[in-house]
Amino acid sequence: MEPYDILNASATLHAPHGALFGMSLWGMIASLFFSMIGVYYLKRGKSETDVPMLISGLALITYCFFVSDTVYILLLGIVLMSAPYIIDRI
Repeated sequence: MEPYDILNASATLHAPHGALFGMSLWGMIASLFFSMIGVYYLKRGKSETDVPMLISGLALITYCFFVSDTVYILLLGIVLMSAPYIIDRI
């Protein structure tokens, strides 16, 4: 095995997708954005005793820890942001 192959294998073993939690920079920015919106939803849901808003806020804060792909972070964030308004219309 060439020395380059060993170095390359160890690099892919430790950080396959990005620097932190396997996320890219845009994924981290999107996670921060949706988490801030989640904090707002959580505060608003708690003050107005709106259960769908409260649950959506908690979900927006925590789902970014389990999803590392930027596209899925954006899609889930948009769905979770719109969920309380869709539930209120039903």
